[in-house]
Amino acid sequence: GNCRLEADSLGHLAAAAPMWCKLEVLLLYNNPGIGDPKRIVGKGSGDAIRLEAVAQTGLMKSLSALGARLPQTLRKLSLGSCNLGNEAATVLMRRLAGRSALQHLDLSDNELGPGPVQDTRTEQAMISFCEALGSLFDKTRGLKHLNLSLNMLEAHHALLTMQRMCLDSEDVVVDLSANNISEEAWSALRSVDEKNWDENGDPIIPVIVDVDIDGIWVSQIDPSTIGASAAIATLKSTGQVDQAFLDGFVRSARRFAARKRLLGDTRQLPALDANTS
Repeated sequence: GNCRLEADSLGHLAAAAPMWCKLEVLLLYNNPGIGDPKRIVGKGSGDAIRLEAVAQTGLMKSLSALGARLPQTLRKLSLGSCNLGNEAATVLMRRLAGRSALQHLDLSDNELGPGPVQDTRTEQAMISFCEALGSLFDKTRGLKHLNLSLNMLEAHHALLTMQRMCLDSEDVVVDLSANNISEEAWSALRSVDEKNWDENGDPIIPVIVDVDIDGIWVSQIDPSTIGASAAIATLKSTGQVDQAFLDGFVRSARRFAARKRLLGDTRQLPALDANTS
């Protein structure tokens, strides 16, 4: 780590990667010159001027090549504190998905999350990021640790991550500490997961009721049947998670419990150390 690498440097590493036929650990953390997700430009004029994020085309191309050419023996990759941003991290996760040997991936401190510029491009980038995260869990069965700490992810992203863990991964531990998630939201997230499993470890099936909202009948989950009504209300109050998404999460099929595997609040384990193998 800390080699003063830039985006072009990743391209050179990608070109050399086929020679590392037995590489198991690659530590590239603390190279902030690799990316620049905060770069923005002003478009329009006068009162119509707006800010838009600039695509890191060169970085994404280099990361795609590196992810594709690294040997299948790779079990740990650290790119923490490299200024990747959502789009570059998405490209990397898609390239790494399906590697049988990969166990540890560090994407901490990489400006991941909604960020300061809220536009259509940023919104789509977050959707793609979450989809790539789900694909990584689904296809990379040996993955044990994913470090997403020190970013700008919100309660919505934590809940979506929890959903994918419940569906696709029995073992992976995800570190979301030091993101834009309050202690109150973390407590609610734990409650939503823990109170939706019965004493036998099977998911509780919620009861759906019809509710009259301003003369319109809408089907909703009866919170009293899942034991997490207060937690759901707390998550709604953050403004980061809407009712429809929460209902979908509680209704969704589950195979694995996420308890003790989604790290983030102060009562849980500390973030993974990028220097440990």
